Amino acid sequence: MQAFRNISLIFGKELRTYFSTIAGYIIVSSFLAMSGLAFFYFVYRFQQASMRPVFQIICFLLAITVPALTTRLLSGEFRSGNMQLLAASAVPPYQIALGKFFFSLFFVLVLLICTLHLPLLLLHYGTPDMGEVLCGYIGLLLAGTFFASVGLLASSLSRSAVIALIITLAILLGLFFLPTDEQTQTSALAAVSVFGHFANFARGVLDTSDLVFFLVATLFFVVLTVKVLGLRQRI
Repeated sequence: MQAFRNISLIFGKELRTYFSTIAGYIIVSSFLAMSGLAFFYFVYRFQQASMRPVFQIICFLLAITVPALTTRLLSGEFRSGNMQLLAASAVPPYQIALGKFFFSLFFVLVLLICTLHLPLLLLHYGTPDMGEVLCGYIGLLLAGTFFASVGLLASSLSRSAVIALIITLAILLGLFFLPTDEQTQTSALAAVSVFGHFANFARGVLDTSDLVFFLVATLFFVVLTVKVLGLRQRI
């Protein structure tokens, strides 16, 4: 019960911090503007009743937007001294990490919910495959959650949000642009390609291997974050 309370308090603190200032609204507005531009470019210019290319652009935007949010979640606590207060209050590292992670997940959900008008517009003017749309959104949620976990780990490694952002973008862009062509599908590089795994969701293909990739990768980075926080508390 105490664990749930601590996680909820940390979640609520981040929620108040972002939505009581203009920062959160700027991030959301910028993301929506770029998503809308991608939608009108691919759908209206090429007259395609499909969200597939739009989903791919939104996934890339998430890889930039989500780290901009998450990379200050822990680095800011280190810089302000709040992390020492949490440690003195005997809040375990896993509760700190989960509170921050669940807020990140909530923010990803907010971003995606704010884009739901795009497939509705497409449905009004055309006949898109709604199964493909649903599958695409599942993929975006999984990818966005994974991006958040990477940003959270980078945030635990540095007191500087800028350095944490650079680390996160280096990791994500590296994983995003790994080769995914037919000659490399069975290679180790293709197995960890974010774009390769997300592309199946964008096509409306719900593959178990893609689900497992995002879930396991997210868990891996969250566990690493807990380990880093625990190590920093002991130093």
